[in-house]
Amino acid sequence: MRALVADDEPLICDLLTRCLTRRGYAVVTVGDGQEALEDMRSNRPDLLLLDIYLPKLDGLGVLEGIREESLDVGTIWTMTGKADDACVKKSLELGATDVFTKPLNLPHLDWLLQLEQGRIAAIPAGRGD
Repeated sequence: MRALVADDEPLICDLLTRCLTRRGYAVVTVGDGQEALEDMRSNRPDLLLLDIYLPKLDGLGVLEGIREESLDVGTIWTMTGKADDACVKKSLELGATDVFTKPLNLPHLDWLLQLEQGRIAAIPAGRGD
């Protein structure tokens, strides 16, 4: 399984990389929204952890790009340190399945990763790709 972490904070990227690697994900990190879109055009992540406030192209712009280009991305989780209702609502409307606030609750994230892996494993071969 492949995860893409898009965050401009190196500490967050490091924490998420360690958490995801323990769960068996191959992790790629990028520091801005433009890099995230470029990576998704050539590599389909099973899981995208996307910061809302990114340089060059913010997370909502990335979500709009995913939709406009019909990019095949698995589960999308967005993250923000400044969660306001409008931003959370827009993120969910554009395809995010969950929104996390920073600082991240790593035990909760790990629990959600377990659920996500169970969901992926339950998809019959040839479906969901």
